[in-house]
Amino acid sequence: VLEDLAPERRESLVLCNLHKQAYMHGKVQWVYADLTPTEEVVDKALAEALGWNRTYFSYAEDRLKGVRSTLAALAKAHPDRFVAVLDTKEGHKAGQRGLLVEALAGTAHLPAAEVLVTYAGDKHELAALSASRGLIALGDAALPALVAGVRSRKKAERLASAEVLSKMPRTQDLCDAIRELVGGKIREDEARTMLESVLADDEQEEAAPEDLPPGLAAALALRESVDEDFRASCLEH
Repeated sequence: VLEDLAPERRESLVLCNLHKQAYMHGKVQWVYADLTPTEEVVDKALAEALGWNRTYFSYAEDRLKGVRSTLAALAKAHPDRFVAVLDTKEGHKAGQRGLLVEALAGTAHLPAAEVLVTYAGDKHELAALSASRGLIALGDAALPALVAGVRSRKKAERLASAEVLSKMPRTQDLCDAIRELVGGKIREDEARTMLESVLADDEQEEAAPEDLPPGLAAALALRESVDEDFRASCLEH
């Protein structure tokens, strides 16, 4: 029924502007807010979400599931609105900031990379996990933000950025960025160890047959020369 209404009327219903009680006006109807992801609906929803404390959904798991779905739809429609809110003191202190970061991380919105880096080391578990996953999903496009994160003034951000880099799919751009980082100053030994492990894995993968001991190289060459049919016939006997 809502989808058949004019956009303006649909928005009014979602924001309770037609409710007979004035105090309800402007309050988001989360159940179907995703059907009207206008800028005003998104802004009102984000303003409301900033006021949720950590226990807001403790006894409302079913409602939480619906809110997550709605936030994902709103973030997809207006990711920049989520970036703007999360990049504030209020965003970083919000009790349910993890839900907002989760929604934004799922959009694969490149301009969100810098904000996601600031949440990768967050004490809020869902916020940190979602930010890390979002950055990994962005791939090499997130490298500038992650490199800046390793050089951040905040220890948690430096360590989290190094950890994300260590978990990203190996590419030439990733290895080049890490080589530049380890060639400079890294404050934490833990961060340096994580980054150097990426380069160690990369060098191991690139090892050529001529770099192997003669006996092992010969054995590998022989194994490659034996086809599957011959192996099967040997096993039968």
